[in-house]
Amino acid sequence: MVIGKLDPIAKKTLGQHWLKDELILDQTVGLASLTQDQLVLEIGPGLGDLTRRILKQSDRLITVEIDQELGRLLKQKFTQEIQSKQLQLINQDIRKFNFSSLENNYKIIANIPYYLTSNLLKNLTEIENKPIQAVLLVQEEVARRITAKQGDYSILSISLGLYYRAQYGFKIDKNSFEPSPKIDSATVVLYRLDKPLFEDIDHQKFLNFIKISFKQKRKKIINAMSVYRSKTLLLEVFDQLDLSESLRCQNLSLQNWHDLFIKLN
Repeated sequence: MVIGKLDPIAKKTLGQHWLKDELILDQTVGLASLTQDQLVLEIGPGLGDLTRRILKQSDRLITVEIDQELGRLLKQKFTQEIQSKQLQLINQDIRKFNFSSLENNYKIIANIPYYLTSNLLKNLTEIENKPIQAVLLVQEEVARRITAKQGDYSILSISLGLYYRAQYGFKIDKNSFEPSPKIDSATVVLYRLDKPLFEDIDHQKFLNFIKISFKQKRKKIINAMSVYRSKTLLLEVFDQLDLSESLRCQNLSLQNWHDLFIKLN
C-alpha cells in the first residue's frame, strides 16, 4: 500500500511505524496459516495494511487499536467488512482487553509498538485463554531473545517456553517501515503447547526463583544462587542432579531449572 495524503502521521508517543513492504506484509500473514473460519485477533492494525490481507484469508477478524484517529480511518476503509461482520473494530488499549471474551483456539497477528512489547509478551504468559498461535512483529533483538535455545536462555525465553514453542520467522529491515525506526525488526511465531510445562509447580514462584540467578548471570550459577540457599546445600543438590558447578544460568535446560526448584523449595 502506498501511504496516501489522507493517512495520519505516525505518532511517536504510540511508537507507530507503518510496515509498507508488500511482500513482507504477505509473508507475515502467511506465517499464521489461516483458514476462512479461523478467529483472528489483530493488535495495532494501524493503517490497515495487514488487516486487508488477513481479511482475504479469514472471515472472522477482531482488531484492537488504541488510536482514536486511526479507529475512525479504519471504519472508513473497512465499512463493508464491518457491516458484514467479517471485521469487528475495537478502539481500546490492548492492555485492557478481555482475552477471555474470545473463543478458544484463536490466533494473534500483531505489529507491536516497541514500548508495548514487554507488557504484551507478559500478558501472553498470564492470560488464561492463550492463543493457539501468535505471529508477532518485534525488535530483532527481542526476537532473538524469545527464540533463544539452551546456552543463551533469558528470563523472556524461559517464561514463554512454559506455554509456547517459539520459532524465529524472518528479519525485517528498518527501511521497510514508514517512518523508519532506528533498528531492524523480525517476526516470531509462538505455538501454544498442548499443556503448560511443569504443572506440578507454581509458575510465578518458579520464575521468581530463576530471576535470582539471572540477576548475576555472568557468575557461575552456584555462586549466583548462594544468596538464596547455602553453598553447602547447593553443592549437595548439584551433585544429586549431576550438574556441573561451573554452569551458568543460561546453560541450564528448563528441566534442570524445574529439578532445582523442586529440590530447593
